[in-house]
Amino acid sequence: MKKIWSYLRQDFTTALRDNIVLYTILAPLLVAVLLKAFLPSVEEAGLHFAVDRGVGGAVVAALDQYGAVELYDHTAAVIDRVERPDTVAGIVPGNGDLSLIFEGDEEPGIMESFEAVAAKVAAGYDLVELTTVSVSEADSLLNQVLFAALIMMAALIGGTAAGFNIVDEKESRAIQAAAVTPLRLSHFIAARGLLSVITGGIITLGTGLILAGSGINYGLLLLLIAFSGFVITAIGLAVGGTANNQITAIASLKVIMPVYMTIPILTIFVSEKYQYLFYILPNYWQFQAVREVFFPGSTGYGFWLPAWLTLVLGAVFLAVIVQLFRRRFQIR
Repeated sequence: MKKIWSYLRQDFTTALRDNIVLYTILAPLLVAVLLKAFLPSVEEAGLHFAVDRGVGGAVVAALDQYGAVELYDHTAAVIDRVERPDTVAGIVPGNGDLSLIFEGDEEPGIMESFEAVAAKVAAGYDLVELTTVSVSEADSLLNQVLFAALIMMAALIGGTAAGFNIVDEKESRAIQAAAVTPLRLSHFIAARGLLSVITGGIITLGTGLILAGSGINYGLLLLLIAFSGFVITAIGLAVGGTANNQITAIASLKVIMPVYMTIPILTIFVSEKYQYLFYILPNYWQFQAVREVFFPGSTGYGFWLPAWLTLVLGAVFLAVIVQLFRRRFQIR
């Protein structure tokens, strides 16, 4: 254990001295700050209505004075438009009244604006009654994708730091020196794993604080990073195993990162009956667990099932990576 901690201290020193690694570590925090600053303004800039033509031309003309209006031929099309990942309210005719339809995840301030405009328009035409209907209580799909992607990126940074340290050791030939010491491959992997989890945990915690403040369970978030340790360690070993210098390490990361992050995100748009095709991927379950931390109930899986599957499948993935690159590390 003493050897592992000694190796870990050396890794932290190397990572903090390397400008590329240091920038990589800080990148998720910078992106989180920008996202937090600009996402609300993107979603709340102006009022946008999806309107059933059946409400009549006078109502449409009145709504057009307050914001953008999209016209649809029937209520089902209006509901479909409202459920897309942006802030749009629907206006449809009822039994002598108007109905305001919204998704359920809108900010209170902008929802009040929609209601005020719709009520004013309704009151101006035959004093009809306005009713408000929520078609979904789920949180914004856009927010789910962005938040989960940033958290997964933050976790990945831990593995990236470990991978770049391996490359640095290859370039300095320190890894050859380690091969003739009592350090075993298991010690080497454990040290890299600890670096991955600790670094990933710190960056993930910071990213979560920026994105959600006190609104999430940080105990679950940190536990998820621990359960993701095998996955991010395997990614670090893959980067270190395939690259002999920092240029090829960056090239490897450009291939690994899209596979790690893009596939789980795309599964949101895949039919539920085909989701089983992705069950073998640890990053699929990691993505589901992240969504449950930030948006409880959004996946239907809960937190614990995806978390445990991330751990188990991650261990299998790590074992495969170790076997593939055992000779490249030149350590017993």
